Amino acid sequence: MSGIRVVIDADLEDLIPRFLQSRHQDLDTLSTALEQGDSERISIVGHRLKGAAGSYGFADLSDMGVELQALAQRNDLERVAVVVEGIADYLARVDIVYE
Repeated sequence: MSGIRVVIDADLEDLIPRFLQSRHQDLDTLSTALEQGDSERISIVGHRLKGAAGSYGFADLSDMGVELQALAQRNDLERVAVVVEGIADYLARVDIVYE
């Protein structure tokens, strides 16, 4: 399994551990929301992920947030589960480089 290289501005280095911790918490929230069929909660997390990930330079993660939000609005929980797996994989493989 190869890493996913993400270049982040060195000025953000102190903020990234907390950002990543929050994304892992999002995974827990998403898993619970999936179990409960809570599309509204999934949409909210997707929206938050879209904005937060984008502002820190995690474009792929931001795109997954956009997709989550759209899928939740259509109540396509089967595809939401696939995206959640993709987010977990991304977080497990992300390799951050500060420049």
